[in-house]
Amino acid sequence: MQKTCIEVCDRKAIDFKQKEEIKEIEVGTIILTTGYQIFDATRIPFYGYGKYPNVYTSLEVERLVNASGPTGGELILRDGRHPKTVGIITALARAIRIRTAGVRVHVACILLKLAHLLKEHTDAEVYIIIDIRAAGKSYEEFYDKLLDENVHLSWTCC
Repeated sequence: MQKTCIEVCDRKAIDFKQKEEIKEIEVGTIILTTGYQIFDATRIPFYGYGKYPNVYTSLEVERLVNASGPTGGELILRDGRHPKTVGIITALARAIRIRTAGVRVHVACILLKLAHLLKEHTDAEVYIIIDIRAAGKSYEEFYDKLLDENVHLSWTCC
């Protein structure tokens, strides 16, 4: 049996008597979320996603290192081991850039974050093969932080 919001909310936060009002407020930041589609990694079989057990997408790794994830934030591979070496492949970014202008830079920055998470949650050596262009607020400083964390960075030609 489904219940209505008002029946489920134990905080009495739903008030149907409220009237619409328009307020003008000053804010420091606006976050615009446009959504996205998750890329099906099995579409590029060369990298072994779906074939080899310890090939992951970045979203899967982020979920594993999250404290509310299935392993409580500890990165445990599908075969039960902890990773000793992690390679982050960014060749997908080049394929995406061909179809969508500007996406490659954003993909690269997301993968810098992934490398940082891996260093925070594992003792693994982390290797990134990427055409580094750290655009955006504070990403150059973030890039320098990764170097301080001994993340290995390799550059490819454009």
